[in-house]
Amino acid sequence: MSTKIIFNKDGKPFKEKMDAFKHLTDNKLVEYCVQKHGGGWALILTESFEVDTKPVKKAKMTYSKVIFSPRTDPNQPEQVQLSVNDLMLVCNRGVEVIIPDSHVEAADHATQKSMFFDDRLQEVVNQGELLKYPYSHLGKVSESEYRAALKQGNAQRDNDLIPA
Repeated sequence: MSTKIIFNKDGKPFKEKMDAFKHLTDNKLVEYCVQKHGGGWALILTESFEVDTKPVKKAKMTYSKVIFSPRTDPNQPEQVQLSVNDLMLVCNRGVEVIIPDSHVEAADHATQKSMFFDDRLQEVVNQGELLKYPYSHLGKVSESEYRAALKQGNAQRDNDLIPA
């Protein structure tokens, strides 16, 4: 890490902070900042990292076959909705579905507080966290299996939307 410091014309720190800012703006030194230094003010450039110009490799998506458990409460939604990076999937409960592992992780993080009334203490007790969308993991699948299942599911949804 290298640091470059700019002082006043006399080689000493700027006496006033505003003088340092004026020098900064007059000379368009956008990569510098004004900091206290040696009883005055100086312009500091810190090169703390190098810019990597290599293209970023996109992580390979992986997929899983799961079954979301049926509703245990009438207040729960009939279908599971999981959204990751603007890709929302609506999955039926109680049937095998194939979803990206990123959505499996979203299901793992979708929790709700579990509370019950303790008769002995005569108060509501927070018992912990429960999964909102509990599921059984049936295994990993290929991208082609995911694409085929997605196409089939979308076709079924479209058929269900068209009145007979």
